[in-house]
Amino acid sequence: MRSTKSAGELSEWLNDVDVVIGARHLGTETPARAKRVLEACPVGASKLLLRCTDIANLKFEILPPSSGKAATDGNQLAWCEIAPQLKLYLDGICASKNKQKLKVIVDLTDADWEVGFFVLPSLYGNSDLEVICAFTSPDKYPQADTSKAHPPVDTHGIRQPPGWIAELHSCESEPRHVLFLGFDNDRAQKFIEHYDWVRACCIAVIGDPAYVGNGVRDSESANALLLKQIPKTAENRRTVPAASPADTMNLLRELFALHGALNIMLLGTSPMTLGAVWFYLQLTGEQKAKVRFLHDFPLRQTGRTTGVGQTWLYPKPNTWC
Repeated sequence: MRSTKSAGELSEWLNDVDVVIGARHLGTETPARAKRVLEACPVGASKLLLRCTDIANLKFEILPPSSGKAATDGNQLAWCEIAPQLKLYLDGICASKNKQKLKVIVDLTDADWEVGFFVLPSLYGNSDLEVICAFTSPDKYPQADTSKAHPPVDTHGIRQPPGWIAELHSCESEPRHVLFLGFDNDRAQKFIEHYDWVRACCIAVIGDPAYVGNGVRDSESANALLLKQIPKTAENRRTVPAASPADTMNLLRELFALHGALNIMLLGTSPMTLGAVWFYLQLTGEQKAKVRFLHDFPLRQTGRTTGVGQTWLYPKPNTWC
């Protein structure tokens, strides 16, 4: 893992990239930080953009940025069609560049759950790709200022991501419910109320150190109702560095070894989401049946962050089994 705030240094690091996969937004809605990696990649790199066109029904489109083509029913993809469509694109790029292996940058900025659930599993499973993930933090996060009133986050119902389905009914003991917390007021609270979980079995995880000023304080404030209900013990209150997916991966490994079954809610940072994906993809089929991801599929809002902070690059971890 390495990071930089310099656009020039980032361009040097990415000068041999063949493909960059990033988020697609509409016109001026694209935050400056979501453009950082795309703009730093070499001119000759192929750029593919992913956008969720229908969150409720999980419909997507993948287009080159130069296309500008609006989504229609004819070119929308179901979640299960993303992997084969990406393979077609990447096979074509590989042939056009006359290469046997491609270096692919996947930008998580503003597209963490979309990429984590529906893109990374197929990319990591392709031995012809060298996959490096990237994330650019904001300089400030005004939405995290809990002294001001903010509109609630629009979500689309708590459910398991398709393709990541697990049933925990056969577990011998109560699973642990691991909530990675962000800055959305009482968003995490809705999960424990929905399932009426035993509060002593809930584990709250906050990004510490945060990558924005007062991040820990603001996350605690936004989740005050939840934190009042969860025992204030070393077991139930955890922290991981907000920008370190490896620490999230290792925490989940520790909790899985201790408890044997987990519910995981990814409401925190994009690197936390990446770390949880790393953890899950290294499990056996039998182990995956004891890990359940639950998500509420939020509608992305503009104006929640300002400025461009650090950009981190995350190669596949050396501990990958």
